[in-house]
Formats: sequence, structure tokens, C-alpha cells
Amino acid sequence: MANKYIPFGYEISDGEMKIVEREAEVVRGIYSLYVQGYSLKGITERLNLLPITYAGDGRAWDKNMVNRILENKKYTGDKDYPPIIPKETAKMVLKCKSAKAEKVSPEDKERLDALRNKLRCQICGGRMIRQRAGSGEKRRIYWKCSEVNCIGHKHVLSETKLENILTSLFNEVSDDLSMLDMEPEKGYEKDHVVMLASNEVAAAMEDPECDTGTALEKIFQLASVKFDHCPEGDNSEITKKIKERLALYPKKGRVNGNMIQQVIERIGVTPDKTLYIKLINGKEFERREKKDGSCICTESDLTADGSHCYAGNQK
Repeated sequence: MANKYIPFGYEISDGEMKIVEREAEVVRGIYSLYVQGYSLKGITERLNLLPITYAGDGRAWDKNMVNRILENKKYTGDKDYPPIIPKETAKMVLKCKSAKAEKVSPEDKERLDALRNKLRCQICGGRMIRQRAGSGEKRRIYWKCSEVNCIGHKHVLSETKLENILTSLFNEVSDDLSMLDMEPEKGYEKDHVVMLASNEVAAAMEDPECDTGTALEKIFQLASVKFDHCPEGDNSEITKKIKERLALYPKKGRVNGNMIQQVIERIGVTPDKTLYIKLINGKEFERREKKDGSCICTESDLTADGSHCYAGNQK
């Protein structure tokens, strides 16, 4: 089997090294997924869904191929190759690799996996990535938006502050489980649009001159209106399950990764280091740390579409 001397994403045309755009898009996707927190295995699985192979010989993608692309400096323009990847993105990959190489305990890994799965930028919805700066006592670990064009990418949230906020929330909720209760949904029967459609069906059924086709049309219209106006559903059973998990939850000095995974649906992060935490039953909390290190927690003031006022500031 011949070796691939020309890196994936390039070709020689008219004596010059040129970019193969179809392959270059795959390279960019690999770098993007990696800095978002995807593993080599996860990226490989996604690549094998595409109708394009690494060597053009039909072989399936594997982790070594992906890693080879991530470590190839030519993609940033090294040795006169036309650049496919910005140097900043390549540096982020190196930082991510360094962080992943760091040995962690099973408990730490469980917590970090949960955070990678749940953390999102509240501005653009992109994944948050974990990075390190410095070493020894000066080492800082922080999270930031993975999307370089988002204003959230310029702001960081220290991991210590993130964990303090989440730990405080879990401790507070475990003390007062009523904080998990949702406001009861209003049934669609009380909606004026549904009531109007219901009255039309009743009138049609009582009208001896109303033909079957017209009556059926009114009935189908009522069904459609009820579907459009019905509440999302009763989350009381989900709330009950959350309470069961937290009923015997001991107060901790550090957030529990398993609890994050089981109870939280999403954690949105804004540049001012406010967290918008949505539980799996739909309950939402806004939490941020005060200057003295304590935290405040209120029900979230998210807009109806789930966005935050910061979203309107992005250019």
C-alpha cells in the first residue's frame, strides 16, 4: 500500500501545491470538533458517515488518521503549504491535547465529562472548551466559548468559580426541594381560540342542515387548534425523580459530576460569568457569584425563545 506523501486536503496541480476544498472542509471540521471537546473516537465515528476517505482507497477512518491531521503543521501554512487552518485554532488544539493528557481521577473525569456535555455559550449556543494557562501555582484552568467569531470567545470563566456556583446551587436545592417545583401549566380548554373552535363544532353538530363534510372539517380544525395550543406536558414525574435523587444528597464542597449528568439539561454561560441552568424538568435558575465569593440564585429571566439579552449585542 503506497504511503500518502501529500497531506489530506492538498494536491499538486500545474506544479503547485493547492488546496482540495472538499477535503479541506473535512480538515476544518476535524479541528472544530476537537476544540469543542470531541474525542478522536467521536470524530472518527462522524467521519465514517461521510462519503470521503483519508487515502481515497475506501478504507474507513481511524483515530490515527484523525490524530495525524491534528498534528500536521502544514495545515497552518508551514513549509509553503497554503493554509487551511488558522494558527490560533492549531494552538487551541495543542492546549486541548495537553489538557486531555493530564491525568485525572475517575471522579474528576466524571465531572469534566458532564461539564463538557452540558456547558454552552449563552450567546451563540456553541460548546464551551476547557483550557489551561501557566503552570504550578500560577496555573489557571478556565472555560470559554469554542466559536472564535462569538464575543463569548473573548471572555473566560474560571473552573473554580464554575464549580463553586454549581456546588452552591446543588447544596441550596437539596436543602429546599420545593425550589424544583414547576408552575402548573394551563390546560388548552381555557384558551379562547380552543373554546371558539369547540363552540363551532358544537353548533355544527346541532345544526340539522349541516352536512357531514362541514362537520368533519370543523372537528379536524378543533383537533389542529388543540394540538397547537396544548401545554408541553406534565413534568411532575420528572420533578419527582429529581427530588428522589437529591433527597439524600449530602452537602459537598465540590460539584458532583454524576448529579450534573442526571439532573441538568443545559448550562448557559454569559460573558459576565452568569450561569443559566436548566434542569431536565424545565426548571431554570440564574446564578452568579458575588464579589465576596457567595452566590445568588433566582429563577432565570431567559426570554421566551430561550435566549438572553447578550444575544442581541453580537455583531
